[in-house]
Amino acid sequence: MGYHIGVGKSDITGPCVHVGFVGMSNVEQRGEGLHMRLFSRTFILVDAHGRRVAIVVVDLAMCSQAVKLEVVRRLNESLDFRENGKPLYTDKNLMITATHTHSGPGGYSDYLAYNASILGFCHQNFECIVSGIIESLRRAHSSIAPGKILIKRGVVPDCGGNRSKDAYMRNPDPGNAEVDREMVLLKFIADGGGLKGMINWFPAHPSTMGEKNRLISGDHKGVASILFEKAYDGIVGAFANSNCGDQSPNMKFPERPPDGVHDIQHCREIGRIQFEAAKQLFDTASTELNGPISYDQAYSDMNCYSLINPDRRTWPAAFGYGMLNGSQEDSEGFRVRIWGEGTTTSNFREHSDLRLMLLSGFLPVFGVQWPEERHYPPGYIDGHSEKPIVFHVGLARFREFPLVPSILPVQMFKIGPLVLAGHPGELTTVSGRRLRHVVQDVFGPDAIVVVATYSNAYASYTATREEYAVQDYEGASTLFGPWTLDAYLQEHTRVAKAIFAGTPVGPGPTPSAMPDSSRLHLLGERLLPDLPFFGRSLRIGDIDEDARPGYQRGDRVSISFLGGNPRNNLRTNNTYLMVERKTAGGFDPVYSDHDLCTLFRWKEHELGSRIIIEWEIPNDEMPGIYRIKYFGDYWEFLPKALVPIETASREFNVV
Repeated sequence: MGYHIGVGKSDITGPCVHVGFVGMSNVEQRGEGLHMRLFSRTFILVDAHGRRVAIVVVDLAMCSQAVKLEVVRRLNESLDFRENGKPLYTDKNLMITATHTHSGPGGYSDYLAYNASILGFCHQNFECIVSGIIESLRRAHSSIAPGKILIKRGVVPDCGGNRSKDAYMRNPDPGNAEVDREMVLLKFIADGGGLKGMINWFPAHPSTMGEKNRLISGDHKGVASILFEKAYDGIVGAFANSNCGDQSPNMKFPERPPDGVHDIQHCREIGRIQFEAAKQLFDTASTELNGPISYDQAYSDMNCYSLINPDRRTWPAAFGYGMLNGSQEDSEGFRVRIWGEGTTTSNFREHSDLRLMLLSGFLPVFGVQWPEERHYPPGYIDGHSEKPIVFHVGLARFREFPLVPSILPVQMFKIGPLVLAGHPGELTTVSGRRLRHVVQDVFGPDAIVVVATYSNAYASYTATREEYAVQDYEGASTLFGPWTLDAYLQEHTRVAKAIFAGTPVGPGPTPSAMPDSSRLHLLGERLLPDLPFFGRSLRIGDIDEDARPGYQRGDRVSISFLGGNPRNNLRTNNTYLMVERKTAGGFDPVYSDHDLCTLFRWKEHELGSRIIIEWEIPNDEMPGIYRIKYFGDYWEFLPKALVPIETASREFNVV
């Protein structure tokens, strides 16, 4: 049985300045430029019976529930994505899964816990993400044609280690390897032999670009995608994530945690390892994927989920003290040293003044209503067991809404023997292994089960019961109590059995988008006019520091322009810069801000913007005459209008 396949890619790079990054929860980590652009990559598969699924891989920290709901709403309203009056892509057969980069702008969640460090909801970023996902779907949908899919599995060399090994070793089934190293890869080939695309799943935490980084970056997953798409010109290559919750690439480097100096170097190294592994699998893939497509999705309320064991249930969400200082190998968290990883109810040290200070940071700034103890559900504190609770995010309210979601999706696609299990959060290594096992128990030993984390919604971590008891960062960030994983496993099993039996999964609670009036909106989202640089002869568009006359290959070219705020125009599917080589007919473009050898930096200067463009000249670059161009836009004060900027550096020689 062959398939019809379609692939598509579109830019989802949001505002690269004035917006906080999501992932490290550091309010000081706000954008100041671009390391690389972020993309949505879509893969559509249609079987002989017309059943289809769409897998969308986005260079984001997570797919928020707000993004998934809005994408589905717009798709359902669009005539372009309907057939016989019915929508082709729905909540059930569309999976949006994130790579989990920690270096992208945030503010695209409805829930305050994930917008707090960004200081609110960012409409500009949300719209950029949603419209970019839909555009990648549009391109994939329009390219659907007969083809085939090859599948290959292989082991990836060292990409880091387990950052919570003490918790990992508490599991009775830790396994021989402290992190999973298998990559599962799909190769999309059009009838006639033309290459169309590649998607793989491999667990690696994208945290090499640390909290000192201020440049938008897809981290090592983005590096791997760029290298792959350059190696196979014209195809779409996605590096999706899996159960990497307790895996840190920084365990590979003695400089850990990221220091802002070695980040790009380490990012490239981990990205290149994944690229080379994927290339080897791609080049040698020969097993064709065959069989019908089926899919389903179920929602459940994780605040009060009842397990088969009557003594076990989940509880309204809460964070433990062990999450305050981050994972240590990757970030520094809130830097509250009195409570570190491993803070449990048995060793907890009370410090009421310090806790009050933590909570009061939310009260005046955000207006959060924290619950009084007399209003806790019966059994709530004991239900969270070893976790001493610092933030009662499931009971607290902001404008009548909880601070984290509780109605969460479990999604599953079956494509022949391949089973893709979508999970709304971060699974640790052993949690992912247990999820694969329960799904395989339903479909049999020949099933190839892949766990796709950060899919369709986000509700922090999912640690095993044994890891939860230790209350390291992952356990303290497991929201719904010690039986959170078991609840998810029960739901995945329920969905798997429904697919296996060919009967729709039973209805459950339905999430709804938060009204815009209930969101905390990002301050300063309105764009202000760019003012000229007072007291100087230079004006917007002029060059402040030009290139030198000549450079050696391997040198770094740095040029400073007086420009406009990059938020004036995100230049989606375009570029802020271009490196051009002189030819007999003029200048040809060579590199843009999509490339790994360029950096785009922004610095606030007086009441305007200084733009710094850097080009690290590759060692194999062709000698010749080059120049660097800057493209931007600025708001003119009188009359108020958006004015384009296009400025070129001096010509310089590369030898």
